[in-house]
Amino acid sequence: MIPIVLTLLSTVSGCSIVLLDNQCDTGPLGDTAQDTGVAPESRFIDAGTGGGHTCGILAGGAIECWGINDDGQLNAPSGVFSSIHVGHAHACALDGMGEVQCWGRNNHEQTALSGTFSTVVAGGAHTCGLRESGEVECVGSNEYGQSSPPEAVFLSISAGATHTCGITADRSGQQSSVCWGAIEHSSTEGLVHESSISGTDWACFEEVDKEGNTSYPCIGESDDGQHAIPSSLEPGTWTAGAHHGCGLTNDGTVVCWGSNDAGQATAPAGPYIRVISGGTSLHTCAFEKPSDADQPGWLMDCWGLDAENQLAH
Repeated sequence: MIPIVLTLLSTVSGCSIVLLDNQCDTGPLGDTAQDTGVAPESRFIDAGTGGGHTCGILAGGAIECWGINDDGQLNAPSGVFSSIHVGHAHACALDGMGEVQCWGRNNHEQTALSGTFSTVVAGGAHTCGLRESGEVECVGSNEYGQSSPPEAVFLSISAGATHTCGITADRSGQQSSVCWGAIEHSSTEGLVHESSISGTDWACFEEVDKEGNTSYPCIGESDDGQHAIPSSLEPGTWTAGAHHGCGLTNDGTVVCWGSNDAGQATAPAGPYIRVISGGTSLHTCAFEKPSDADQPGWLMDCWGLDAENQLAH
């Protein structure tokens, strides 16, 4: 199983995500302590995908994880949670009060984030949290400056392997996009910036001009077509994997672009209401559009690389 992973994951910023135990990320994903996941009929309210594992919040608020567990990625805390974000080999979740708890690989203190946040994102070996005040706090690897956010009021954030991006707002309400770390970016004024997504070594931004036209400029690597956003994409529905992205059309069909070397961009027919991937993930998951809206949560389907049972759920 391991050679499959090593072949598919690529080099970023002069270091390999999987191969090297350094600041880019932290060592190989070994084939140990796999979990077969929860029952297929389980319903989730949130989920996230890592380098070799997947975690979801069940309808009752408990966290279930499956896949590789060589660094405790599956050892989620007990309790009731409302949102989750999964990095390469660690994850963080917020409870109903916004209090964060993190677990998994911690050799760069990437699970050391503490306090109350509105959003948390996990990258290769770093973690950032967005406070209600708009301040961003980061912990973990900072070799490329990915854990040193600029002073600004942020509306949203996203994390890649060795970079972080966000949407900011000034006192007049003007929104801008910015990235820091291994890839850097500062947006052009005069556009409204709605959201960002971050893959391993690339990022894209949703921009709206004065006429209401939406565009998706991108930065970073695009050897696998990461910048080729489909025109059918419904705004605000997108997600980024390692070298691919996916989103939804207005009828709930998943549209993907970029690398498909593990089938991560070949989605089932759907329809779906949300699609999910992570900045170092070679797999993708999506919540099915419910036919029984009275039931809490959504059924989830996953596709792509399954070398560590990360698709089992």
